[in-house]
Amino acid sequence: MRKILIFIGILSVAVCMLCVFSGCHKAEELPVPENVTVEKRVVTWDAVENATGYTVRINGEEYQTSENRFPVYSLTADGGQFFIDVLAKGEGKKYSDSGWLRIDVTLDAVPTEGYDEALFHYTLLEDKSGYELSRGYCNLDGVITIPDSFNDYPVKKIANFAFSYFHSSSEIAPDCFAEILCNEQTTGVILPQGLESIGRFAFAYVIRMKEIVIPDTVTEIGWGAFDGCKAMRKVTLPKALKEIPDECFRNTALDEIVLPEALE
Repeated sequence: MRKILIFIGILSVAVCMLCVFSGCHKAEELPVPENVTVEKRVVTWDAVENATGYTVRINGEEYQTSENRFPVYSLTADGGQFFIDVLAKGEGKKYSDSGWLRIDVTLDAVPTEGYDEALFHYTLLEDKSGYELSRGYCNLDGVITIPDSFNDYPVKKIANFAFSYFHSSSEIAPDCFAEILCNEQTTGVILPQGLESIGRFAFAYVIRMKEIVIPDTVTEIGWGAFDGCKAMRKVTLPKALKEIPDECFRNTALDEIVLPEALE
C-alpha cells in the first residue's frame, strides 16, 4: 500500500510539472466589454485590456473588428429594431474570449436623398454606406465647405459635374474661355474628411479656385475633375492615390503639386 501511495504521489507531482512546462492551465476569461452605445450609426464600447480584437453580432450576423468601434451604416439604413452583441477576443492561451454584452436599439430608416440647410443635394449610395453630394441649390459664392456627413452618414463621393456649370452625358469638355460655362463664384473648396472619390469634371472650370487639398481618404479621382481651373496653382494629392486620370489638371496654372508615394 505504501508503495502505491508513493507512486501516486510521484505521478501527481509529475503531472503538475508537466502542466507547468507545457502551459497546461486554464486561460483567464477577458472581461465583458462595457458601455456599448450606438451614436451616429457607429457602435462603440470601452477597450478591453489584452483583447486581440472584437466580434460584433447584429441580428445574428457576426463581424470582426480590431478596434473598439464598428460602423453599421449599410446594416441599419432600412431602419428597425437591432440586437447588437459585443465580445472581446482573447488569444486562446493566456486569455479566452469574454462573454457577450447585448444592447437593443431602434433606428429610423435613412432617406435615399435630401437637402441640408445649405441646399447641397445628397443621394444615398447603392451600398447604403454613405452619400454622394452634388451642389443642388447651394450658394456657391466664396470658399465652400462641404459637410463631412448628412443624416449621420458620411459624405463619400462628389458627383460628376457637381460644381461645374456645364452638364453633359458625354465626356466632352466645354471651351475653357466660354465664360457662360465657367463657375466664377467659387474661390475655394474644403472637402470632407471621409471623402473617397471625386467624380468626372466635378470641379472643372471653377476658374477662381487657386488651391485644393484632397483628403488622404480619397482613392479615386474622375477624368477631367479639375480641368479648366485656370487660376489653380497648387494641389495636394491624397497619400493612397495610385492614378491621376486623363486631363485631370488640363488648362490649369499649376506650379506646385504634392505627389503621393503610392502613385503608379
